[in-house]
Amino acid sequence: MGIFAVGFTAVAALLPVAIYQQQETINDVLTAQMEKNILAMLEARPPTEASQQALQEISSPRWTAQDRRYPRGEQADQWLFQWQPLAELGENGETILYACILRQQNGQPGTMVRLDVAYDSGSEQFNVANSDDKFRPGDLVIIEQDDASSAAVHRVAEASTGWFKVEGEVSYSGTVRTWRGDRTEQAGSNPLQKVVVVRGIWR
Repeated sequence: MGIFAVGFTAVAALLPVAIYQQQETINDVLTAQMEKNILAMLEARPPTEASQQALQEISSPRWTAQDRRYPRGEQADQWLFQWQPLAELGENGETILYACILRQQNGQPGTMVRLDVAYDSGSEQFNVANSDDKFRPGDLVIIEQDDASSAAVHRVAEASTGWFKVEGEVSYSGTVRTWRGDRTEQAGSNPLQKVVVVRGIWR
């Protein structure tokens, strides 16, 4: 994956490194507009640098909850989506930011949750402890091997109680960390609609 946009001190323009979108969404136009808003916000009010290689939630006094909502508003009936920033420290000191666009659920912002899973290279499936069955085919999931490797966004191809597989070839081993949208109910829809990945060096 190439680096299409890197900011040094002052960022002239930002383009996403990669975009991963939830399938079968009826909100393509809205999430596309939100993506533009995210890039404009990062250009005008860049994030602080990531402090560690492991993917983590970050916060910034430059972004309020209302800033990260679309359409912008404080009341539940005024907005549909809110993006949650995750970040890691990449090679060469750049910050890799994952802007996770989440649909609101019951008037509350959608959230991302982290879960450790075990990858079985023989069956090419990720085994989930406690029989967590909130993974569904078509879901987006962010996976990182360890603190020294960059995270990657995948789409779930198959899933059942206690395990899931992703599309394409992967090269994980042992226990890996996953991030996914948190369903409020077992049978609920995944709030994670799109992941916009941006690399940059911000000061």
